Amino acid sequence: MGSRILFLAPAGSKPAFGATNTDSNRWRSLLAKACHVRGETYLKDGAIKTEDLDSNGGFSIPLDHSSWHMALMDDEERISATLRLTSLPIDSKKRKGSLPHVGESIRRSATDPLSSRLALERYLSGMGLTFGSERATFLVVGGWATSPTLALPGAGAELALAAWAYARMSQAAGAICVASERHDAHGQLVRTGAVPILAVNSKEMYYDPAYSCHVGILGFRVFQERRALRRAVDQLTERINDSEVVINSAA
Repeated sequence: MGSRILFLAPAGSKPAFGATNTDSNRWRSLLAKACHVRGETYLKDGAIKTEDLDSNGGFSIPLDHSSWHMALMDDEERISATLRLTSLPIDSKKRKGSLPHVGESIRRSATDPLSSRLALERYLSGMGLTFGSERATFLVVGGWATSPTLALPGAGAELALAAWAYARMSQAAGAICVASERHDAHGQLVRTGAVPILAVNSKEMYYDPAYSCHVGILGFRVFQERRALRRAVDQLTERINDSEVVINSAA
C-alpha cells in the first residue's frame, strides 16, 4: 500500500474529510489522467474499442463530471488505479433517472428488467431500514481500472477496500456496483464482504455483451466488511481522512 489516496470532487462539494483545495485546472488534469488509465485498461481488456477513446486516449462519460473519483497515486502524480463514486438517494421517489451502469447492464441482459430493478430496490430499502435518515444515500461504484503498467501488486484489492472506507467517510449507507470476472474483480469484492444481488434470472453472474464477459451485481452495507479485513479498512479510513481532495471550481 505504497500509493497515496487522492479524491476528485465535483463542483459545489463540501468534503467532511481530507485537505481540500479548489483548483479546476488541476481537477481537469487529474481527471484526464484517471480516464486515461481507464481507457488503457478497458481497451486492453476488450471492453471498449479504439474509437471509444478521446484524443488523449482516455475513456470518459458525462457522469464523470458530477461524481467523485478515488485515485491511487505516486509522488509524481501518476495514477495507478481509479474508480468513480456516484451518490444517490436511497429513496427511489427522490432519485432522478435510472441507476447508472447497473441499470444499463440489467436492461441489456435481463428477460424481465422490471423484476430485476425491484430486486435492487429491495436491497436499497434494506439499507434505508438499517440506517434510516442517518445515512440516506448510497453509492454507485464504477469506472474501476488499474494501470497495466503502473499499478503496484494488490492495487485492485486496495481499491476495493478503499471503497468500503470511503462509504464510512461519505455517510453513505453502502454501495452497489457491477463487477466483471476479469482480473477477478467480482471475486475480490465478494471476498471483502460484498453480497451478490441475484437480479438477473436468479443468477449470481450473467453475460453482458457490452463487457464481453460475465458480470455480477454486488451490494454492500457500510461497516459490514469481512471481519478479517476490518483492520485494513480502519487503516484506509484513516488514510482517507488525511487524503487530498481536489474540488472542481467550475459551475
